[in-house]
Amino acid sequence: MNEAGGEEAAPRSADGEYSPDSVLRGQLFQYAEDMRQALSDHADLQRRYYLLEEAYASLGGNRGAIDRLAECSHDLYLITDDSGLVRYANRRALERFGGVSLFGAPLAELLASERPGDNEGESPRCFGNLEFCLTRCHSPCRLRVLPTAPVNGGSACAHWFIRDIPAWGKPALGLDSETIPTPDALLIFDADGKILAANPIFLKVAGYAPEDIAGQPLSLLNCEFQPCMTDADVWRQLRETGHWHGPMYTRIQGDDARRDWTVVNAAVDRDGNIGGCLAVFSDLLPLREMEKRFAYLAHHDMLTGLPNRLLFSERLNQALRQTRRTGTQLAVVFIDLDGFKPVNDTLGHAAGDCLLQRVARGLSSAMREADTVARLGGDEFAILIQGLKDARDAGTIGKKILDIFALLARSNEQAPAIGASIGIGVFPDHGETADILLHRADLAMYAAKNAGGNTYRVYQPALS
Repeated sequence: MNEAGGEEAAPRSADGEYSPDSVLRGQLFQYAEDMRQALSDHADLQRRYYLLEEAYASLGGNRGAIDRLAECSHDLYLITDDSGLVRYANRRALERFGGVSLFGAPLAELLASERPGDNEGESPRCFGNLEFCLTRCHSPCRLRVLPTAPVNGGSACAHWFIRDIPAWGKPALGLDSETIPTPDALLIFDADGKILAANPIFLKVAGYAPEDIAGQPLSLLNCEFQPCMTDADVWRQLRETGHWHGPMYTRIQGDDARRDWTVVNAAVDRDGNIGGCLAVFSDLLPLREMEKRFAYLAHHDMLTGLPNRLLFSERLNQALRQTRRTGTQLAVVFIDLDGFKPVNDTLGHAAGDCLLQRVARGLSSAMREADTVARLGGDEFAILIQGLKDARDAGTIGKKILDIFALLARSNEQAPAIGASIGIGVFPDHGETADILLHRADLAMYAAKNAGGNTYRVYQPALS
């Protein structure tokens, strides 16, 4: 069927309103949870060591079982003696450090602290949970080392688990599209508000190069709007709950501000200390555009683009309030096309749709910008005309609309000739509420139809 058969309902969300939170929450929370797990690697590392230590003790020093367990690990695993010399390395460690020459090498020579002056002259087991660079490696990278006490407190050796965190602290590394496939911008920062990493999407939308943002404070992204990344309420909620979400403003290159729906998750320990945070920024512009589109579809006719019955009623009520304040008058005009059904039946629905569009353009071009031309459905149109000074002007309006239909017929002689039955109701003479005014304009239109069509009637009490 064509549009004359009725209007399509605009798509709506379940609760009647569009909510960015409800649409994005599931996706964003999943990304945040993935990165929260990555940020808590150090805790996982310790748990795995404790399990290994317990297994070693329970097996009574069964080295073969321990070796098999270590070989399955994704981490680098080393055992040093009381002199700090490497006595055991699993397969991953051998691959990373360059083979059997690793055995007997001092651990202090393999790891270089990232902090100048740290641990000079100290035993490797005092390094603690810091970041190191490998001095013997085919491809330089950074590692985080978690040294442990000797097994059972009595063995003259120390066990080292080393987890590879490539280029930690360098933006766009470890956060590429293959690692986390997402259209959203991602940013990782530490508890001091120092930016650690950003994915290519963030760098692109914010306009920064990796070297411009690496190690910079979050205040770099602040703008005049709130909330920003350094907002005190954001950090308070992160410390208390480990989570924050809402619209957030971010400064991009050129001092412009971008508003995103932002979800921030923090890795928080038992003492409430933040280990690191992941922020996921989702652009609200497509959502706002979608919301505008839904609002348009709910208030406009799809075929002609004219306001529909709902929007016409809203404008009529608004116009009545304004007219009461100014003491002027307004008119409601109902139009029903004469001879439209034969067009559909003989020429097809496509021809009928084309005719409806021509009528819509003709009526719109002839009315003032302040007037509202609407399609109510099928072959029915309505016009709201404000600023009437006298009810007698209603007759002039009816004649003008008839002239529009005559002009449409002359402009395209091959098109089917149609007329219009027109009914007019005037405020306040014919009704003081929208419902009464619409009903009486409808009665006047049927009076014009019963008179043979292609004419107009102004409401008279005798029609009720």
